[in-house]
Amino acid sequence: MLFTAFSPAERTVLTAYAGLSAAGALLGFDALKELQAMDELVGVTAGNWLSTALAALGALLAAIILRESFGRPGVWGACQAIVSGAVATCLMGIIAGTMLLPVYGTMFGPWLIIVTIIVKPWLMVPWSLTLYGFHKARAEYAAEQDTIYRYVPKIDAT
Repeated sequence: MLFTAFSPAERTVLTAYAGLSAAGALLGFDALKELQAMDELVGVTAGNWLSTALAALGALLAAIILRESFGRPGVWGACQAIVSGAVATCLMGIIAGTMLLPVYGTMFGPWLIIVTIIVKPWLMVPWSLTLYGFHKARAEYAAEQDTIYRYVPKIDAT
């Protein structure tokens, strides 16, 4: 009932946010799963559910912070979306790492995400596809907003 109060483009953007959160959770879960043997060395026993939830939240916040960089038309808009996708990947690691382990997570969060993508490149597929979907959803939202707030010149009837 609540979801129907939004316009079609807003529903698409909200669905894209959910998809980015899910892809970020997958990426974060796999990144932290590789470090389970490191828990004894670092002294942190964060559960998988906590790291997965924080990765999803980090991906969502990264998308919200960079939302204006996505959805722009043309070749430059696509280039800007690609660069913003790379920035979102690092920002997701920064946000999730900071919430999980404040000092070391901020430093090593982006590094861990990048290394995980290098070691397992198939994890980049859902992340990049959801970033592409987010770019398209933002473009649809911008087109809808342009039709709502389009300037219509006044015609003088005299």
